[in-house]
Formats: sequence, structure tokens, C-alpha cells
Amino acid sequence: MDLLAWSKCKVKTVDNHAFNFVEYPFLECIYQDKAQEVAVIKSAQMGMTVWALIKTMFHVGVHGLQSIYYFPTDTALSTVVNTRLAPLIRYNPELKSLVTDIDNVRTKKIGEAFAYFLGLESKTGKESTPADCETFDELDLMAQSDIEIAQKRLENSAHKCIDWLSTPSFPGMGISQKYEDSTQNRWMMKCGSCGKWWCVPDSTVPKDGELRFPECIEPGYLACGHCGKALPVLKGDWIPGYNGRRISGYHVSRLFSVRCDYERIMREFKSCADLGNFYNRTLGISYLDAETGITASQILQMCGADPMPLKGTAMPATMGVDIGKVHHVVVSRPCANHLREVIFVGTVDNVEGLSDIIERYNVRKFCVDIAPETELVRGLVRKHSGRGWMCRYNENQTGQAKWNDEEHIVTVNRTESLDSSQKLLVKRLIALPRRCGTVEEFALHCQNSKRKYDSESKPPRYVWIETGPDHYRHAFNYDALCWYDSKAQINPQPGIIKLSGDSFYKPNMNKRTNTIHLGW
Repeated sequence: MDLLAWSKCKVKTVDNHAFNFVEYPFLECIYQDKAQEVAVIKSAQMGMTVWALIKTMFHVGVHGLQSIYYFPTDTALSTVVNTRLAPLIRYNPELKSLVTDIDNVRTKKIGEAFAYFLGLESKTGKESTPADCETFDELDLMAQSDIEIAQKRLENSAHKCIDWLSTPSFPGMGISQKYEDSTQNRWMMKCGSCGKWWCVPDSTVPKDGELRFPECIEPGYLACGHCGKALPVLKGDWIPGYNGRRISGYHVSRLFSVRCDYERIMREFKSCADLGNFYNRTLGISYLDAETGITASQILQMCGADPMPLKGTAMPATMGVDIGKVHHVVVSRPCANHLREVIFVGTVDNVEGLSDIIERYNVRKFCVDIAPETELVRGLVRKHSGRGWMCRYNENQTGQAKWNDEEHIVTVNRTESLDSSQKLLVKRLIALPRRCGTVEEFALHCQNSKRKYDSESKPPRYVWIETGPDHYRHAFNYDALCWYDSKAQINPQPGIIKLSGDSFYKPNMNKRTNTIHLGW
């Protein structure tokens, strides 16, 4: 008996509704999929968590495979186990007969094996427990380092089954990347009027054979992209975009659900405060725009033909440093054809290496994050008296950066400063050296810094989050603090900024012309 047949036999009620596939025919193929690794990029509320929970019980109760079901946090764990899994067991006698220790949130004995439900970021979630199967629910809310640790639990298993499911966030990460690497199964619907085949878009830029949003639902139903007649959402077929790939992938959109309220979706689309959240949760589409982030390929388009120089010139430079196990460094100076050119990107292991860069590239001003190595940073600033500043992010501060001349500490709102330096990248005002491994890593770090709407904060606001290593992005931000004014207007003369308001930093302010020279 496969999972589909077993589910039809054992599960009668889900969420106070009769469990069947009449209104959800697109789920049948997913239940039947026996691939070792399955990835589902999905809209919210499409029945995929129920699928994953039932599949976990099937693996454990029927095949005796030890399984771990991961959630992003312990809070999410408690919510899903208490509101989804517990009722599923309670109201389905066939399932309840398999399960003992029903009151234990983290551990369920199902048949003769165990299913573990863990919050991945907690200490318990990282403890070593061998497993045959793993499920990662809401993958995009999990840290990559925690995922890598969790996958090690499968090393000694002969099965190594993994299910990934999540509403997406940004392109190229999390569930979006898993889906890109998969067979990319799409729910194809044939128009009964004109005979054309269509599927809903799985990206913000529709391709041939995909419906265009929001045009496809403006009539109040899912409309054929050719003749405008209603598509038969219940009579589709899953068609893979790629055959033979190891990961079996599905795009599950709310748009092809028979219960979809298209008029409500249109209202949400027109009134939503966060377009990215709408695309992610309603359409199951990853979203990135200029305000949200930038791709590594866009960054690399700023590369020139010249390699990084081995040393600086008489032209004074600035430097930003992100302190860590290794210190990530960005050095820039004024140039003729851009607002600024980066002349060094790299890492050093110690303070002596930073001092060498300061002298070698004629760095007249540098900015270093004050944490976590505060004493180390203070020593560096003292050594290069008058040139160094320690940066402290302060989310309660707004407006221009505050420079304390006595302590050589600059405080700035983290989000506002990253917003400002992001404009430099998006508008391609920076010149980069010739493409090389280090510059490619810089581009990747810039890509890994994303601007996300935090609806749970009070009041709701945008914040910058780390989707991977982003040390160079912060080093660039510290460097930009030395010379960039978010309210400035570029003067046609190279290296000159004309101020239209207060700046983060005002070196050698010329009150008569109201300009500053970036090279001092």
C-alpha cells in the first residue's frame, strides 16, 4: 500500500472536514510520489503540512523508519503539533490506534518506531538523534547552518528520505533553490474552449504557456490566457519541466484551488502593504525587487577590466571592516567615472593585517563595527589616531549618523544606513575591480542581505536580514558611512557631492559652495 492508498484508508477527517481529494486533485500525485527527496514550494493554506504530517506517520507506523519533523522554532513546533497533529490523531481512530505517548509534544511512538518533532533553532533540535527520514517545514525560516547539522543525522541510514516544504521568500535561497534544482512539476490545465494548455506562474516574470497575474483572475475566475474562458482547475495534470533530476519538485499555488476566492485575492493585491509577502504566501512565488535586495549577477556587472591594485596612490581612500573570526575588508576611493571605486576586497586574520592595508592603500578614514571584539577595535583606532571610527548600530536612532569626536564612535540606524548604501549598489554608482574569486564572494554577500517587511514588530517595519554570509555587505556599509550621504545629489564633477540636507559625515565642508570633496 502506498501513501495515497494508506491515507484514503486511515484518514477520514482533517481540520473538521472530510478528508478526500475531490476538491484537491492536485494533491494525489504528491501523495503518490516515492522520490527519495521531494521539494514543495507553496502558497499558504494548501494542505501541504497535513501531507507532510501524514507522510511522517506513514514512514514510522508502516515502514518502521525513524523520522524527524523540523519546524523553525519551538513556538512553531508547539503550534503545529497541538493544532494540526493532535487533532489529526484524535479524530481519526485508525491513526490513534497506532500512536502511544500522545501527550508528549516532541516524541510520538507510532507502531514500533518513533517520530520526533523538533524546533531546529533550539538546543534540543541540534542534539544528535539518528534518523531515516527528515521533514523541513517552512524551510525559508531556518538557518542554513542548522539545516546542515540536521542533515548529518541521516548519514548512517540506508533510506535518507527528505521532504522540503515552505512558502518562498527570495529567489536563489531556501525552497526556491530546491525547486530550481528539482523536476519542477507544474499543474497544467487544458482550456475546454480553445484547447490551449496553461499553468499558473512560478515566478514574477511569466514564461510562455504561463498565465499572467493579475490579468488571469481579473474576470473573477482563473481565465485562459488565450480566449479568456474559465480553466478547469480540477482537471489538470502535473507535467515536469525536467526529467531525471534527483529532487521531485512541485509548485502549489492557491490560484488552482477550487476554493480560491479570486475577487478577494485581487483586493489583497491592490491593498497589500508588502508586495513580497503577497507573492510569497498567496501565489507561492519568491520575490525580489530593487528595494528588497540585489542579485550577485547584478553586482558583478559593475566589474571593470583592471585588477585590484597592490597598493594605493596619493588619492586618499576609506575603509570599512566587519570584524569576525576573519576580518572582511572593503577599501574605496573617488574616481572619474563613478561615485566611488572599490580598490580592495579581502580578508585578514589579525589587526596587523588591517594596519598594513591602512598604510598600503593610503586610508585616511575607516569605520569598524564595535562588536564583538570591542577591545581589539579600540586598540586599532588608537593606533591610527584621527583616522578610525567604531560603528554601533542603534535601531532606536533615526536620521543622520552621530559622530562622537571624543570616543571616535559613530552610531547610526542599522536599517537606514543599509537602505542608503543599497542605493549605491542598485543605481550602479560603484565601480568594482576585475572579476575574481574575492569579488564574486563580495557579490554573493551583497545578495545575501535582504530587506524584509516585519509585520510582527510594533509598529510593523522593514528590516535587513541575513540569508547567508553577508560580512562584505556590512564592510561596504561601514566604508560608505565614511563618505556617503543618502540625501546627496551627485555633482557632474568627479568626486563631488552636492548636499541637499544633513549628511552622515561632513569632512571639509565648503560653506560657500555647499559641497564636500570625497577625497578631503
